[in-house]
Amino acid sequence: MRQRAVMIQTTLVKIMKGRRRLRHNDLINDTIKSINSFKADPLLIKQQIEWLIEGDYLMRDEKDIHTYIYKP
Repeated sequence: MRQRAVMIQTTLVKIMKGRRRLRHNDLINDTIKSINSFKADPLLIKQQIEWLIEGDYLMRDEKDIHTYIYKP
């Protein structure tokens, strides 16, 4: 389970690094499409997004809480 969480975190950061700003549903969908080794659970992806926000890698847009911004 921990390996999947790390893979999801890595994928999320990769996607956000390239896009810089992305809406929640688009980030979930892009993450699911990018991970081929297992079927990524949207709930686990959401948990990892929250972990990345707490770790100061991502932040929510102040004007739209459904949009994430990558913090370099």
